[in-house]
Amino acid sequence: MLNTIEKLRQYRAKGQFDSGHEYVCNLAQSVQEDKQVAIEVAQLYLVQGHFIRALAACEKARVPLFDEGLDEYSSEVLNEDSVCLELIHAFVNISRHSKLYTALRKASIAHKLWLGQEVEQEVMKLNIPSMSPIEIQSKIGKIIKQRDGLGALPSELGKEHRSTVSESRILMEYWYYKIFTSCSEQGLTDEPQAETKKRASKRISDLYTYVVQNNRLREARYLLYHCVSLLEDNAKVPLMLGQFLECLEGTSFDVEKAQTHLDLAEWQIRYTFPASASTVEHQLQEAKRLFEKTDHTHGGLDVADLRLLLPRAYENLEELFRAKSENAAAYFSKSCYLKGLRCLLFAIPKAFEIGTLDNLVEQSIDLLHKIISHVGAELYTQLTFIDITSQSLLRAPEYGHALHSLESYIKSVPEEIGPRYHSYLYLSLRKVYSSLGNITEARECAKKALEISSCNRNSYIDQSDAALELATVEWDARVEHAPGSPEELRQIEKVIDLLQTWAEKDASHSYLYGERMKCHELGIIENYLFNFHHFEDAGNKAKQWFSRAQRGSQESGIPSYEDINGRVDELIAVRNFEEAIRLAKSGLEQWQSAPDPPRFHLAQGFFRVGTTLHLSAGHMITSGSVETSEDVLEYARILMEAMRYSYEALKAYRSTGGAKMTVTCTNHIWLAIQDIKQVSEDVGLKYLEAYLRELEITESFCDSIRRSLASTEKIRSLLVKRQLVSNDDQRKFYSLATQSCIQLMDPGSAWTWIQKGKARALSDLFGIRAFVPSSLLQAIHDDPVAHKLYQQEIKSTQSALHASPQAYIGATRKVMSDREAMKAVPVLAQLLAIREGAFDVSLETSFIQQSLNLSNIGGQKLKYVDWYFLPKSEGSTEAIAIFVRDLSGNTSIRQLTVTVSDVQEWIRKVFEPPEGAEPELKRKAGNRTLWELNGLLDGVDEYTDEGDLLVLSPCGILNSVPLHGLKVGGRVLIDRNLIIYSSSAAIFRQCQARAAASAHISTSPSGIKEAHSRNDFLAVYEESSSLAAEERTSIFTSVKNIAESFRGNIKLGQEVTKTAFMETCRDASWLFYHGHAIYDKQELLESGLVLSDHNLTISDIFDGAAMQNSPHVTVIACDSGTQQIAPGDEPLGVVPALLFAGATSVLGCIWPIESWAGRIFSEKFHAHLAAQMTNGNNEGGSHTVVNLAAALRDAVREMMDKKSVETRLPYFWASFVLHGCWFHASP
Repeated sequence: MLNTIEKLRQYRAKGQFDSGHEYVCNLAQSVQEDKQVAIEVAQLYLVQGHFIRALAACEKARVPLFDEGLDEYSSEVLNEDSVCLELIHAFVNISRHSKLYTALRKASIAHKLWLGQEVEQEVMKLNIPSMSPIEIQSKIGKIIKQRDGLGALPSELGKEHRSTVSESRILMEYWYYKIFTSCSEQGLTDEPQAETKKRASKRISDLYTYVVQNNRLREARYLLYHCVSLLEDNAKVPLMLGQFLECLEGTSFDVEKAQTHLDLAEWQIRYTFPASASTVEHQLQEAKRLFEKTDHTHGGLDVADLRLLLPRAYENLEELFRAKSENAAAYFSKSCYLKGLRCLLFAIPKAFEIGTLDNLVEQSIDLLHKIISHVGAELYTQLTFIDITSQSLLRAPEYGHALHSLESYIKSVPEEIGPRYHSYLYLSLRKVYSSLGNITEARECAKKALEISSCNRNSYIDQSDAALELATVEWDARVEHAPGSPEELRQIEKVIDLLQTWAEKDASHSYLYGERMKCHELGIIENYLFNFHHFEDAGNKAKQWFSRAQRGSQESGIPSYEDINGRVDELIAVRNFEEAIRLAKSGLEQWQSAPDPPRFHLAQGFFRVGTTLHLSAGHMITSGSVETSEDVLEYARILMEAMRYSYEALKAYRSTGGAKMTVTCTNHIWLAIQDIKQVSEDVGLKYLEAYLRELEITESFCDSIRRSLASTEKIRSLLVKRQLVSNDDQRKFYSLATQSCIQLMDPGSAWTWIQKGKARALSDLFGIRAFVPSSLLQAIHDDPVAHKLYQQEIKSTQSALHASPQAYIGATRKVMSDREAMKAVPVLAQLLAIREGAFDVSLETSFIQQSLNLSNIGGQKLKYVDWYFLPKSEGSTEAIAIFVRDLSGNTSIRQLTVTVSDVQEWIRKVFEPPEGAEPELKRKAGNRTLWELNGLLDGVDEYTDEGDLLVLSPCGILNSVPLHGLKVGGRVLIDRNLIIYSSSAAIFRQCQARAAASAHISTSPSGIKEAHSRNDFLAVYEESSSLAAEERTSIFTSVKNIAESFRGNIKLGQEVTKTAFMETCRDASWLFYHGHAIYDKQELLESGLVLSDHNLTISDIFDGAAMQNSPHVTVIACDSGTQQIAPGDEPLGVVPALLFAGATSVLGCIWPIESWAGRIFSEKFHAHLAAQMTNGNNEGGSHTVVNLAAALRDAVREMMDKKSVETRLPYFWASFVLHGCWFHASP
């Protein structure tokens, strides 16, 4: 056995891991089961970094000693080899399976039985049936003797020590402290981490002294290495290393000499270079010589890797990353996994600011995952995962990837994950939620992180930092309340209390950095209260907090250029702009002169200067300092300088790979341009023209953020995207782009920007089920380059869908890379545009003319009518503009006399009547009331002709107004024109494409497909009153009559279950429903249709309905067409849910209706459809194409006719609206 053990030690010492593994595999099973052999084998694999093999080696020989639930203990619990092996097994399991708590528990038991002061009491508690009391007492005596002997170890070299202790006994303590310090780093121990390391260092140092004194130099080397890594006083390191080299003189321990030379060189490079330059070179050369002499596998590589610490060893971080990547690959090629993992893990840039190295970084991350999987290192998986998600937190286009990855990983996090990593995960998720505008989830994650970090019993810093994160979220949450409201002030007071509490805790714990950060935030908050709420004492409080923060910076030794913001904020608060500008510029200069400064920090520096200059210019105006022509020139100069710095900031933000501040900075530049316009209109307009080009670049950035949020056939995907597009900066961006085009007198571009900002979350999801013309798919197939890229993207997409949480970000980066390459190929660019839900917003005639021909409508007859709220200078929306655009791109714009306030007041009057009062539109004067808003159609008579097909796309609260019921040129709009509604141009195009496909019309004649059509008519009316029973009979009779005319399937009453409805959705090409609907503003997702057994909610439709035959759907029910419109004009309701599910069009009601009025409408609507079918428009081949908009118009005409006494008031006829496509192919 001794020969075997010695060979294993030689393989380990020389890094000959492959040879060592081959040797182990050839050992007899009985030899591998020997505990001393198993200890050496496990340590061989631990040094190699192959945790799967290390664990297997332990399992072959170990006897479970300290497992939970043991009633009886083996006698091996008193065997030092067995206990040593058990501790190694526990340590391996920390890296292998993150078994931190288990390892700490086992180490604590071992300490009690072998190392503690109450060994006898602890051993006697155990039930060891295989040993007699006398044997146990004898063993206890030996253990205590060894313990006491080791406890009396001399603390200095040269002192005599005659006690003989086995290596297993030394290793027992060594691995105990390895476990304890590892658990301490993760926050599992009670004492502070520094105290744990100090205690461990002292004990390992004593053990080192003992083995050196006994000339056991091989053991001394690993003890010394561990001791040095624990030392708080770095000054002791060279002395200890030097003394050990002296001990090695004249011995054959050449590997140990080489490693010690290398350690000395590293210390000298870090702490005494360049004074020690010649000594460092000597150490490196000597180490290299000795490694070569011993034929060490990776010693030369160790020397080369250490040289990268030398000043000027590399030009920039990119060169360093390349070198570290090459070294890691070399380590892996020699099966030296542990050093390769560390080399690569710490080389991958956290900020992802690596210029042209994107591909190499991705390859490195992929390699890292493969190696970690190969060697089985869960702890490294966690560390790698945190680092990679940290990259994504700094790259806004990857927010969605980080969200998916973190949410998935946290759900399946290892049971024994340490509180430090666990809290980091929640803090990372907090940052993603905050960036996506989800304050509620961000708050919960911050609270969870604080709760978990409180379990980190030895690190106050983690708790304090988590508290700051929670305060940040609570501060962000103030925007949920109206500015100046009592609710906002209570929220701010809550944040102040939280920050003050923890600032004082930081002071008592001497955590200067934490105290400084909290004081700085308190200064910002008090400054906000002073400037925006005019609290008189807030200004002085702000100064006090800023002053305390600055003192904290000086005491903690923070470099001045890292603390610029706080001092600049303080100067701005007291209106000392001259000094604030000087200081901001000084900070930027210091960042610029720093070695290889992070680009994000440079961007922040430029932006800090730009915003400070802009504030200074604004102060000149508000303080009345611009009086003379010289003052005007100075004002203009400052603005121009602010523009230059802000533009430099924008370029720097873009260069970081996707900082969220890109949007904020773009918006800020617009404000500066507006101020320049006040000085010189011509100069301002020239800047505005150039600014439009920057807008296009930033817009693609906004798209990438939104699309990083996975589009899935689930409602949650839509909700997350809705939160993102409602972000203030993003909404402001699209608004500023539109305003820029209006100022440049370019209504066509303004309209396009409106469409780019409308309902983008919903249109993204529509792309999942978007119709792709067969001609386009054929073109891709016929192009070898396009086809290869297309197949490659499909493969990478599937890989991403099935990737683990840890690998998901890397997999999605591969997908994004493939899609970026696809954009360079025209046919693939078209495909991407369709799939991403943004295709053809410009409504080119060539894409839609064939659809128009189906219903005999000329291309010049389709017009898009859009409304836009014009922001006032102070930020509130008041004026309204109307846009009208035709298919050739001609766009007209007019500012309306009706204001947003007028509409708001009208809505309150009409839809919020006093309790018990009759609805306004139901009264005799209902028409006059409706037509009070005729001004919303000003210009429509000028820009459109009678009979035109108008696609109405209202914004915001206009979605509540029956625009089709207003008058234009003396006629009700729906009487004058064919009307359909759509949330955006992109959604309209997708609905039109579906309808065209269902009519056997594609953008190419080759787009013919077989059709399977079915008409379904459903009615359920389950009220129990006698009047309800009468109405139910009338409904069922009406539905039967309509269905008979259309050869439809009928389900009535109890037959209309939730399951039946979903099955009908799947197969129908025409779907009609008459019944009840629920619209709950508070629980919108629970709104939906009332069926016989359960309600069919909006969530149900999004998550479960899949309409395979592109049907038209009519829903005659109260509020079935009502939609909640979120910021960004994002609709949510039954209509968008059904359109997403696959309908080409949906006809619903935008307020509660009388059931009998719904019956009348349904009968008239279907009668006009039947008449069209009789006339036999058969442009669709085997289908008759019906014009839904025409049938709707004709039905409403009859209902609002003066002769129709029952239905002539707008309450009865104006509620019916058609969304989606204007035609449908009916069999």
